[in-house]
Amino acid sequence: MAVLTVLPVSSCKKDESGDGTRMWEVKVRIEQPVCDASSGAESISLTWKDGASVSLFQKTHIARPGYVGQVAKELKYTLKSGAGTDVGIFESPKATISDPITCYYPREMLLSAEEDRIFIPDQNSIPGVMDERSYPMCAFSRNIEDGIVLKPMMAIVQISLTGNCELLEINVKKPKGSMGGEATVDPETASLVFKGMRYEYNGIGFDTPVILSSKPTVFNFVVPPGEDEDIFIKVISTKHGVLSKTFHHQTFKAGVIRRLADWDFGTGINNYEGLGSGVKVAGITWAPANCGQDDDNPEGLLYQWGRKYGQSYEAGSLEPVKMVEEYGADSFFRNYFGKAYPDNRNWFSWVDSSLWTEYRGVNDPCPEGWRVPRSEELEKLETESSRWEERVSVSGRRFYGRVFGTGESTVFFPASGKRSMDGSVTGFNESAGYWSCQLNKALSVEENGAELVERPLAEGHHVRCVSNRYD
Repeated sequence: MAVLTVLPVSSCKKDESGDGTRMWEVKVRIEQPVCDASSGAESISLTWKDGASVSLFQKTHIARPGYVGQVAKELKYTLKSGAGTDVGIFESPKATISDPITCYYPREMLLSAEEDRIFIPDQNSIPGVMDERSYPMCAFSRNIEDGIVLKPMMAIVQISLTGNCELLEINVKKPKGSMGGEATVDPETASLVFKGMRYEYNGIGFDTPVILSSKPTVFNFVVPPGEDEDIFIKVISTKHGVLSKTFHHQTFKAGVIRRLADWDFGTGINNYEGLGSGVKVAGITWAPANCGQDDDNPEGLLYQWGRKYGQSYEAGSLEPVKMVEEYGADSFFRNYFGKAYPDNRNWFSWVDSSLWTEYRGVNDPCPEGWRVPRSEELEKLETESSRWEERVSVSGRRFYGRVFGTGESTVFFPASGKRSMDGSVTGFNESAGYWSCQLNKALSVEENGAELVERPLAEGHHVRCVSNRYD
């Protein structure tokens, strides 16, 4: 961590206001973030705004009957001049405080001056701009006569988006660490340590939807510093689904801007428009989207083997019970995932292979004219040319064939995760399973390839329907 620098100008002086009140001044400078040139990051200039204020604290040790500890004397200084620049002259009508002092900005994040405890909140952002109030800074000085330099405690992540859609918010998550919440600070080194682990997203919200276009729109948000960490970014669109990606083994340094992504959001989450009635690969006509796909479920629903109804990623779960096969077609249970019946890794109490068949079983979830594929039909995809592809919403594997009516020759299977037997969702953006109508058989799709595997019937996987005609 860099050593605290000071300004070579005397800055704590008395001044008289217009009404004769004695005013005390202090010069406060923002230490600007620097760009990680290797990432292609764009520079950001943080400046003081009219009405800005900083709070200075002096800790004093006291001892009195029944109490020994510290108290923190606070003085609030308000910007007098310097708006639009990174060096401001702040003034206060109260008496000056002696060295050493600590200073925090923004003041609203401070929980306790005695314990140097702060709270990092969610962020609000205007595209292309970063509000310094979402960028916590602190300072420690033994000589405020020379001014104060506020140092950053957080790193900055930058992404650039193009496309033709509306955005509601951007969420950021560190799988192994906190993104916000309560933290303790060492002002002398501008370092912070979060208390406990918080897995919630740290979000950037917009007062009104942001309209993307072919011109790149840059977004900046703060994240805690850390080394060899993963970070998950999810961009939520109003109509076209969710753009998401995990970046592995990243290093984030306080005060450094890293550019992580330049994404084209496109006009649809999987760009299935214009694909016509199906995609012919290896002599089999595949549906152009996963079963259950709609605006709310752009990757489709997750089906337990033999059930007529699939569930979304957020659907509720039923505790293990002796469910019977008829429940799989009961609309009362359509929004619930049935946790595994422990004796047979199934969602119902016995195995019935007639629920899904090659001739549309009683619980076949596919639309009229389509059916759940046979295992040998899925297996044929293993022999087709394919490649792993980074998509707008989620990575996946692209298989080559012939698309009716367009002359294109691909079909895309998103790697949008699964629902485990206990109801948890895992593997999003890394892998996915696609059920066959044969018991336990599913096509596993991941970066290393695609292969037919056996899976417990209680797991939730996707269904990619095929034409009900053998042509």
